[in-house]
Amino acid sequence: MEIGWGFQLLFALSSQVVGIALAGIFRRFLVWPAAMIWPGQFANTALFHALHDKRPSNPSETDGWSISRYRYFIYVMAAAFFWYWIPGVLWQGLSVFAFVTWIRPNNVVLNQLFGGFSGLSLIPITFDWTYVSAYLLDPLLAPAHAIVNTLIGLTVFIILATIGISYTGAFYSAYLPINTSSTFDNTQQSYNVTKILGENFSFDEQKYKAYSPMFLAPTFALNYGLSFAALTAAVVHIILFHRKEIWHRFTAAREQEPDIHLILMKKYQEVPEWWYAALGAVSIALGLAGILAYDSQLPWWGLFVSIIIAAVFILAGPDVYDPGNHKYSTLQVFCQDLKIAHYMKIPPRVTFMCQAVAAVWACFVQIAVMNWTLGNIENVCAS
Repeated sequence: MEIGWGFQLLFALSSQVVGIALAGIFRRFLVWPAAMIWPGQFANTALFHALHDKRPSNPSETDGWSISRYRYFIYVMAAAFFWYWIPGVLWQGLSVFAFVTWIRPNNVVLNQLFGGFSGLSLIPITFDWTYVSAYLLDPLLAPAHAIVNTLIGLTVFIILATIGISYTGAFYSAYLPINTSSTFDNTQQSYNVTKILGENFSFDEQKYKAYSPMFLAPTFALNYGLSFAALTAAVVHIILFHRKEIWHRFTAAREQEPDIHLILMKKYQEVPEWWYAALGAVSIALGLAGILAYDSQLPWWGLFVSIIIAAVFILAGPDVYDPGNHKYSTLQVFCQDLKIAHYMKIPPRVTFMCQAVAAVWACFVQIAVMNWTLGNIENVCAS
């Protein structure tokens, strides 16, 4: 659908600005309390502190090391830069080191179970840190029980379930790759979505029945199902185990006993609540303008439903996230920005302006890059 730059900018600005607004409105629950530690920000906080700490290293406190913090940072950064060329460019097989498949490259089952890109990678060895951090974010900071919990969940809900689906032929899996994000029709070809669309790109049930159901690989089907299940489970988990805690934070938000970070931050002027409320109003206005002025196929009330859902999950998400459940959203990213500013003692109004200006500017840059890419790179969307 070629809706145009107008809708693209309105949609992007609305979705970004509402994230800042909701993060600011809920900061007394998600940023100020000492219990909301946001462990993912510890690495950045430690790095910023080290780079701004001008004191010379004390060998008695650093096991005999006397190297400066900047010099140590430069050495590690240089080593990481040069090493990345090996798995990233020279020998990409090191990124996904599926050495088992080298034994019998043409064995289908062996590749399904141990293949790195199209298989389950049952021996997940990599020499590329970007692959490690892409999946586990920062495993050096995550507590051990969180990584073990992730491993158990991966084994039970993904690996065993995928093997069960694949080798019993359920969901026509015998005709599909075991692991791919592509979708297929009943002739094993890529699913042609245009064949099931009617007027104004709406779903046409008769065309769908005449063409083909959509077939998904086992891992892709599980990804969809477990994503919906995880969202529901997060809400149920919060109600069962954290409802009292959330209610306590809500009732004691203004009278909570401050920790050292909040005490130091009180020396700065706080951002007035109406600033965030105004951002929220602007976001809603931009969203409604995009929905009503363009053929977006989204009813006006859908915007408010999405904001309500976001507000619910912004309270539920961090409680589940803190123990190590690595799930991200735009709202949580803005909350993390506020928390790292809280740790680093950056004035709240400076943080507000940085977030607002950067988010707005990023919308224009990203929309421009996207449209240039679509218009100048041939077959950019081809698989």
